[in-house]
Amino acid sequence: MKKTFVISVLLTATILIPCQGFPSDMVKIGFILSSLQEERYQRERAAFVAKAKALGAVPIFESCHKNQMEQISKFENMLNQGVMVIVLQPVDTEVAFILVRMANQRGVKVIGYSSLPMNGPIDLMVLEDMWTAGKMQCEAMLEWFKARKSGKIEGRVAFILGPPGSSDVTFLTESPLETVRAHKGLELVLQQTHTNWDPHEAMKTTNELLTKYKNNVDAFICNSDGLARGVISALKQRGLDDTRKVFVAGVEADLENIRYIVQGIQAVDVKYSLEKMAETAAEAAVKLARNPEKKITEIIKVDRMIYNGAMDVPTIVTPANLITRENIFESLIMNGVYTKEQIYGNEP
Repeated sequence: MKKTFVISVLLTATILIPCQGFPSDMVKIGFILSSLQEERYQRERAAFVAKAKALGAVPIFESCHKNQMEQISKFENMLNQGVMVIVLQPVDTEVAFILVRMANQRGVKVIGYSSLPMNGPIDLMVLEDMWTAGKMQCEAMLEWFKARKSGKIEGRVAFILGPPGSSDVTFLTESPLETVRAHKGLELVLQQTHTNWDPHEAMKTTNELLTKYKNNVDAFICNSDGLARGVISALKQRGLDDTRKVFVAGVEADLENIRYIVQGIQAVDVKYSLEKMAETAAEAAVKLARNPEKKITEIIKVDRMIYNGAMDVPTIVTPANLITRENIFESLIMNGVYTKEQIYGNEP
């Protein structure tokens, strides 16, 4: 019922918005995130804004507290400010195509960011390499099992997933699902989605699962670091927050999770090139704004086409890297993601 109301509001908005032209000498681009709740988005906002300004564009940024109605309002406001391209991370991927329709009626192009808008036209997508991320998580899990089961791959595995219907969940889980199904010794005991990537819900899910199996769950594959923190909170309550006992894999390389790896609480993480992704999105937006009549593939190198239920969307994919206890210094500190003090404190 709630989603039906949101769609109705959006459809009404597409009718009411008047068409306006844009000053030919001004390149305004919008960047709208579903929220700034996760640590990663602070870095992405800064990278996007800096890159856009370096390219001579005027960036306009908004975030929406994961609230669909707030995103509608802020999206409309961006259109009214005369943006030529909007980079959009949708709150709800299933109704985002109506926002795209609103933009198209104004001659504004839309680039999807991080979460793929479904079931409608979209000009371009900029996406983390979630396929590789899921594969890395699972390969690390297999090695963990081998090291603790005398070379055998056997045990119980739980998938702690993001929101239902999210393309992120589909892409991240594709490879792990295939891997678990390919190993007869692995038992998939849970495949649970969590609205809004909620760590508290992940903690509740984990507690219920551990109670059901009397604490005998070996591995948790999580679609985000926030979900991994929820899992770890539940493990701590039972004295299981130890990589020698339980394998936990996250995604996004949040500082708290990297500290968990150092402490031997979380096994691995996957770091996306988030700043690079934001910069890539800004660069693509500026190119589209300055070349409105050209085909996407004439001005931008596309890595793959992804079907979103309505069309094959040209997509730029940015890389992912596995983070382990052994490569933290090389992968994060040397690259300036975090300082040694942030991760290790004042310990020598």
